[in-house]
Amino acid sequence: MLLAQEPMVTSNTPSADCGDTELVAQAIKELPYVTRSYELLIKRYYPLIYRTCFGILRDSGEAEEASQVILLKVFNGLPRFQERSAFKTWLTKIIHNTCFSRHQKLKRDRAFYSAFTEQSDDNHNDQQDESPESLWRDSFDVMVDCLSEEEQHILSLRFVSELSLAEIATLMELGLSATKMRFYRALEKLKEQL
Repeated sequence: MLLAQEPMVTSNTPSADCGDTELVAQAIKELPYVTRSYELLIKRYYPLIYRTCFGILRDSGEAEEASQVILLKVFNGLPRFQERSAFKTWLTKIIHNTCFSRHQKLKRDRAFYSAFTEQSDDNHNDQQDESPESLWRDSFDVMVDCLSEEEQHILSLRFVSELSLAEIATLMELGLSATKMRFYRALEKLKEQL
């Protein structure tokens, strides 16, 4: 009986402290059979993935589920990664596309179900969560709803994913000055809500 052995770590195998470029190149060579480099990349970027998902979806269960979908998309898409941008930028685009699609679907689902449940308003009023976190989240949601999806996307990329305005411009395929203008306009709209 043959036992599956872990691949031996050789000098060709990147370590956790090497750069993204090396890890991505090695992961592309290894996938789908050996996942060591992929796992190192995911370990490095999982906090960003989850934090961004949570920032957009504002629900820990949804953020966890979206994170898992993103991990699968990266696993399947990594062999086609062409290094036209940095790995972090490519990953962030996957995160945001996945989360905003999921967010739109959740909004449609909520609207659909609330249209058929007249009693849900009565039950919701009786069981409202009055915790400070819930009240803050509700007021934040109202503030953010005044922004367009593009403005929400830019603010999320800047504050949740911690990308520079230049990286955001590249990711959204906009000029840097247009990105800056939209970013500052979104901030002004939020200030008006306060």
